Amino acid sequence: MENVENKIVLLHWIGRFGNRMFQYAFGCSYAKKYNCIFYVPSEWEGDIIFRENKYCKIISDDILRHHINQTAGNITDQYYKEQLLQYKKRTNDSIEFVNFDDKQNIGKTNIAFDDLHCMYFPHCFDIIDSTLIKEIFTFNDAVLQSEMYKWFLTNKETYDVIHLRRGDINTLNFNGSHSVISKQSYLNQIEKLGLCKENIICVSDDSKEQTMNKWHAKSHGHRWTYPRGEHFCEEIFLDFFPDFLMIIFAKNILRGNSAFSWWAAHLSNATIYSPFIKLKPDNMKNKHYVMDTDFVEGNHPHFMGNQCEGEFNDIIFK
Repeated sequence: MENVENKIVLLHWIGRFGNRMFQYAFGCSYAKKYNCIFYVPSEWEGDIIFRENKYCKIISDDILRHHINQTAGNITDQYYKEQLLQYKKRTNDSIEFVNFDDKQNIGKTNIAFDDLHCMYFPHCFDIIDSTLIKEIFTFNDAVLQSEMYKWFLTNKETYDVIHLRRGDINTLNFNGSHSVISKQSYLNQIEKLGLCKENIICVSDDSKEQTMNKWHAKSHGHRWTYPRGEHFCEEIFLDFFPDFLMIIFAKNILRGNSAFSWWAAHLSNATIYSPFIKLKPDNMKNKHYVMDTDFVEGNHPHFMGNQCEGEFNDIIFK
């Protein structure tokens, strides 16, 4: 990693594919806007399915990259700051650690960050370049020439999709902002829109809900390790990729309350309906909660919580 002023460095991938897409989109957009390079800790799933772009590189300093990609031991937020400090002492780089909840840091270069504020704050959304998004999230030639991609393209807009986000948020000991959107909420919206139930495909991390197709049989079982994320899977590229394409090529999308289907919907030409995330009852804050709610047209409502909570603003890029 060059000891130069024109860089922005991500010290830590936070979360899985959907969250990482926000970090990647923000970093690349920032690099374009402020004429710098966006450095990431490692390869990630996007390297397998998206085209390369000139705005992003992997951290080339071997020592820093080694330490920030550790998974064993006492890994805390302070740990990443300490590794950056050690790097600065070793290289005499004047790089500054910043936090993007403070919009005063927007516009600085030669900076490093370790946050996911690009997924919450409007001043971060304003950085994300809608035109660049289409460029950096264009599928590469390997994907475009694959049998699977051609199959989805052939079946484009012949079905509608609902995305049921389940997984960790559906466990009784869950601790966090997310709510589980009830299946009945989706069924009510399907009836309200007059969609044909025979054309509904369900995408879900709950195998009992998932509508299977021939591409799911190619799965290796979601082999995920930090920092690279999901491992390459022959024919389908990534185990979750058939679901991602299924959402993208739908005619109508009733998306889930997840970054995964938010991005798939954003990259689609479908008509999108999003669950309106209501406030949890006071006695259910940060607990497992199943919510009955309505849907609104558009992809803008945040997928984690209500605007009244202060950090779940509508996601709108310029």
